[in-house]
Amino acid sequence: MMKLATFGLFPLALAACSGGPYPAPATAVLSDLEDFTLVPSTAHRTQDGLGTLVFGDIMVYDDETEMPLNNIEVEILTGWSGIYVLPESAIKLVQYPQPPVDVQDGSSTVADYCDIDPEDGYIDSDAPDWCSWWWDTASSSYYELGGDYAMTSDNYQPTYLIGGTDGRGILRFYLYIDSMPFNTEDETFSGASIWISIGVDTLNVAIDVEE
Repeated sequence: MMKLATFGLFPLALAACSGGPYPAPATAVLSDLEDFTLVPSTAHRTQDGLGTLVFGDIMVYDDETEMPLNNIEVEILTGWSGIYVLPESAIKLVQYPQPPVDVQDGSSTVADYCDIDPEDGYIDSDAPDWCSWWWDTASSSYYELGGDYAMTSDNYQPTYLIGGTDGRGILRFYLYIDSMPFNTEDETFSGASIWISIGVDTLNVAIDVEE
């Protein structure tokens, strides 16, 4: 499969109702989140658009009242360039992404249709959403990304996310694990992790590959 969009480091701000999200109060804490464990796959050796899509739900609640806290700012940072963190609004499950008519009839190539730079492979930021989709090897599904998350010549990648909790005190996020640290000499994977913070509390979640 061809990867039609790649990604780089930049903060993604999620809109929240009535302004915000707001800094967590001193009594706020994060819920626990289980580590992610992947099945060994050659898809995780390189950043090539073949990988695994997983999601996590992190809750923020008041340690004294044990009540969930809504509209609280949460930061998520991945510890590896091949692991992208995305807001729920960025992910759309789609059928097999049929090429546009111009590409099907041969009047335009994929590179021309998506305005891909021949030197670095970046697509134009105004290219149609069709130019930004991923294949998830775990669920055998295609996912489409909105054009706002497609790669541009600025070389941005969403390895950092700023989001806000919903009315239940929960922030759902997605991780697209395109690649994992891989030792080519002994052909073994190393672990990675993500860092989650609300300022007054932090959490590290491991991402490992089964041995």
